[in-house]
Amino acid sequence: MDSKTKIKHLLQVFQTAYRARAVEEVDAFLDSTFGKQGFASIIGTGDGELCLSRQSIRDLFISDWKYWGELELDIENAIIREHGEAAWCHVPATVKYSFSDDDATYFRFVSFIEEFFDGKSYDSRKSTGVKLTEINWLLAHFLHPREPQENREYLWKLRIYFVLEYLDESWIIRHIQFSFPRDLPFADARFHPDTYFEKSYQRELEQYRGISGIQSGFGHSEMYFLQDFCGSYPGKRVRMKISRASFPRMRC
Repeated sequence: MDSKTKIKHLLQVFQTAYRARAVEEVDAFLDSTFGKQGFASIIGTGDGELCLSRQSIRDLFISDWKYWGELELDIENAIIREHGEAAWCHVPATVKYSFSDDDATYFRFVSFIEEFFDGKSYDSRKSTGVKLTEINWLLAHFLHPREPQENREYLWKLRIYFVLEYLDESWIIRHIQFSFPRDLPFADARFHPDTYFEKSYQRELEQYRGISGIQSGFGHSEMYFLQDFCGSYPGKRVRMKISRASFPRMRC
């Protein structure tokens, strides 16, 4: 089996795990795809998805399998480049997400709006401008009801980048970056001053910029690819980090 075939097999294992959503199997999944030792990292698209430890990576997969949409990798059209014992892989993908229009959805959206005025929740402490913006976002979804029990299905394009290491005659994952293309039909995220998301974004951006401090966890060939596709993008792609949390996942 040649290297590209082995890498595609690893991608298929990744795909199978996202379809199965077997949270109880997450540790076995990590051992088979990331190996049992060595540094690994993930840059997701949502707040709190800069993962620089085994535990944070584990938590991300559990969250995805429980709450995210249906992830489908286009493995046959993956672009793979090899450099010694490391490889770089770009995989086109899609995420399908469904929103239901039943009574439970109605009451859930009403309860979310009530939180802006209850005087105790985090949302109630936001400025009037932020409240109006977020209530408008909620109403934009709520005021589209279709027939009872009918779902609205959305399909988003996604790109996933992998940095891989060849170790003990098998490929393992050292780094993943999830990213939404800029041509998607929804706006970039907006960061309101003094909100949780703005502060969290700034904190994670500093962590991202400090990734050079953990380079000792990567081998020379792995760093070649990590710098190749991460080095020139922090100002462009990281700004989209909030999108997955605020759009497909937000309170739906």
